This record gives sequence, C-alpha cells and structure tokens, in this order.
Amino acid sequence: SVLLSMTMVRSITGAVHKGVEVSEKIAAGDLTARLQLDQGDEVGQLTRAMDKAADSFSRVVSDIRGVSDRLAESSEELSTVSQQLLAQS
Repeated sequence: SVLLSMTMVRSITGAVHKGVEVSEKIAAGDLTARLQLDQGDEVGQLTRAMDKAADSFSRVVSDIRGVSDRLAESSEELSTVSQQLLAQS
C-alpha cells in the first residue's frame, strides 16, 4: 500500500508541477506550451482541459493579431487617401 500511495502521489505532484511550468510559460508569452499528459484519471482530465483552454487562448490571440494587422493596413490606406485629398485642395 505504501508503494501504491507513493505512485499516486508522484503521479499527481508530477502533473501539478508540469501544470505550473506550462502555466508560467503561457503567462510569459509562450502560447505553444502544452501539458500533453496522457493520464486517464481526474488529473488527466484537468490537463486536457488546460490544453484546450491554451488552444482557445492561442486562437483568440491569433485572431486579434489578424484583426490588428488589417486595421493597421486600413489606417494606412485611409491616411494615404486623406493626404491625396489634402494635396488636391
């Protein structure tokens, strides 16, 4: 029973430590970090949910970057048109 207890504790604490490590990477801006733990227990469910949340967050940030790029392009075009109109006046 001691061996079983130690195995369970290592399984849980190892996953928690890896979760903290990946969370710190994501917080630092590494949106590619994932847990990718293959456990069939509740800890495995939690890590898969965290990976899905990280995927969703990464997609949102990517979408925001795309919109920001398009907005910058539109702003430049508007500025060019504005300058042309002023030059014609």
